[in-house]
Amino acid sequence: MFYDPNQPIVPYRGHYDLAHHDFQRYANAAVLPEMQLSPSLPPLPHPGHRSHMNRLAIQHEMYRRLEYMHAIEQFPQNVLEFCKNNLPVDSTGDADSDWEHGTAITVPAAGFRIVDLVPPMGKPADVDRVMKWVVGYPLATVNHIMHLVHPETADYTVQDGTDEDADKQLFLWAKWGRDENSITEARDAWYESVMVFVQPPWILTKADLEAFVKAPSFPAPNAQVPLKSHERVWAKVWDMCAQKHSRWFVLTSYYGWVFGAFSEARSVAFVSDVISWSSQSPTIVQCLYFWFSCAVGPRIRSAGPWTMPEVPEPVDSQRRISITRQTASIAPSNSELSWSARSSARSHTPSAVDTDDEGTVILGQLPSIPSNRGPQRKDVAAKVAEWTQSHAHSPASYMAGFANENRSTISAASVTSISSVSTVRDTSGNAERHGHYVMVPQKDARLNHSQFRRGSGYHG
Repeated sequence: MFYDPNQPIVPYRGHYDLAHHDFQRYANAAVLPEMQLSPSLPPLPHPGHRSHMNRLAIQHEMYRRLEYMHAIEQFPQNVLEFCKNNLPVDSTGDADSDWEHGTAITVPAAGFRIVDLVPPMGKPADVDRVMKWVVGYPLATVNHIMHLVHPETADYTVQDGTDEDADKQLFLWAKWGRDENSITEARDAWYESVMVFVQPPWILTKADLEAFVKAPSFPAPNAQVPLKSHERVWAKVWDMCAQKHSRWFVLTSYYGWVFGAFSEARSVAFVSDVISWSSQSPTIVQCLYFWFSCAVGPRIRSAGPWTMPEVPEPVDSQRRISITRQTASIAPSNSELSWSARSSARSHTPSAVDTDDEGTVILGQLPSIPSNRGPQRKDVAAKVAEWTQSHAHSPASYMAGFANENRSTISAASVTSISSVSTVRDTSGNAERHGHYVMVPQKDARLNHSQFRRGSGYHG
């Protein structure tokens, strides 16, 4: 919807005031001056038609998380109510201009004497000249009002975008935010600001703006279809706001104005209807004052600014997820306390990382061993002899294979792992199968943790 109420301003009868004597009445009467286009331009598209010339160099990007767009209900009424409650009717400040900071009231208004500080703007034939109209009239005026009404924003300025951009012939931006020269700490760069995006009216027509505000959602990053014209504008706005750390924005062709904001993770956007440059209730000056105040709401004391609704956001797009670190140790169970498995061939740390000098290999995470029952280093040859003696009275069929093995003295140097002294037998079905000596590289070693269960018959 293109909001353009025809409510004529009541002619002022009496002496002419300065704007800072009554900002409330001034903002209500400050209708933007008409911008006439250069005759060298081709005719604008007929009403209701789009330009089909918005060829922004934008495509799908996986980082762009915009999903849904919602309308801001009763935006004009909210603006009027806010200005009535917050713009002073008494004299505020010293003058309508500030030569030190280069700000001034520039938008003319019936009943007010406005010092002509703006040089002739001429008739725009390119986007740069349209930007001068936007900055020179409404932005300069509202910046000065904010400084006087809300001194907390005295270090906020209107900064023209100077980035080299492939779309600079179609799309320009300005930022109302803290003066970069006043930022001394990294956190200061994250103060809220407002991005103002400008496209010329022969590119961004009334129909294009209406398509922008009526879009209910944004295509998924992996969509297989090209972005439409209004979707490319949304993508450009999203990218620039993310780059400049801003969630509040204004999109304008000077003839039409849209006011919007992104949620904290920028997955949801809220936008107003299109407001005409000639709107008188509210005026563009009132709309900008309202929107700038909402953006810096936490810094200023104002009554009833619009607050962004809370919306569900993707988990992975939040700034940071805080996870409480587990600091208390978990007591081992009774079965773990009585667990006594130990390797006779090598000594291992409780985390199963071999600490010998021959090279380390991670075998897996074993249960924690109490410190008073830690692993002990024992002589391998002695353990083999002990094992042989303990099985001296075993069945002959079981010991026969062992008798055939080399019973020479086993030195510690000749034994490199358990696998080098193990004999595997299968006595089921009266069959006897002898194992063979296999050298297993330490890096290929694997342990079957089930062998360490109590009562399994495994002896190290």
